[in-house]
Amino acid sequence: MKVVLILADKSSRPAAPPAADSSFAIADGACPACKRAPFRVHGRRIEIAADDRHWEAEAHCLDCCAEVGILRVGPVETIFGLTEDAAVLNGRARVY
Repeated sequence: MKVVLILADKSSRPAAPPAADSSFAIADGACPACKRAPFRVHGRRIEIAADDRHWEAEAHCLDCCAEVGILRVGPVETIFGLTEDAAVLNGRARVY
């Protein structure tokens, strides 16, 4: 699975968590707000992306708390898509 930081100007940078259980990722380059490089970002308000195969969240710099873009994680391996997986796991029964 790949983690990408998409900045406001639509450019993207790779980001990677330093450990499997960490709550933030380290993004390449400098923070657009505080200029710290490399900088730690963390996602808030996680949602399913429009393509139904990625997760997206607002990306915030942990050093200056500025919103710096969108964290995008994926693609997630799923047969029917993340929306359908969430619906099934939350109790809505489907008959196919």
